[in-house]
Amino acid sequence: MGVTMAEPHMTREELIVAAEIAFERLMTPTRGLPPELMEESMAEGEWSFKDLAAQLVFWDGLVLRALEDLNYGRQFDWSPYRIENGWNAQAVERLQPQNVKRVLTEMRLTHSTLTEALRRIPDENLLMDDQLPPWLIENLAGRYERYIPQVENWAKRMRQEGRALPPLPILGGK
Repeated sequence: MGVTMAEPHMTREELIVAAEIAFERLMTPTRGLPPELMEESMAEGEWSFKDLAAQLVFWDGLVLRALEDLNYGRQFDWSPYRIENGWNAQAVERLQPQNVKRVLTEMRLTHSTLTEALRRIPDENLLMDDQLPPWLIENLAGRYERYIPQVENWAKRMRQEGRALPPLPILGGK
């Protein structure tokens, strides 16, 4: 089983690795893009990258709350959050006044806090029938993976249009 994609029956460590890989794959195309591009729509009528980051901060925050509940032996009630678009719009509105760098920093901090929380919860509080809860897999690595193609295509288009510089080569690369 590869750990780059969220899969239904993963171990805790596989999920953490999958989430880290998916998060980096989501962020890598944006490196070197001017902040003002991140406030423009990625496609006509769609969210900007800043908006997407605000949404991810919101959903990762909910997962943190759900993990906290699990840690204390409670079940988190996901039912109010079934219709994502309304919550996404609220998340965007809440962080709209913030500049792009602030929103991206909040996204990174929320993500790292989430993965650290996942490492610390005891198995007896986290696992259900010796498995990670499906909502955790979907809302962690799965949520990032859902947006990777859109972000990659948008960043590539911005570079092809000459609106952004190509990314710097990785040290040791050719």
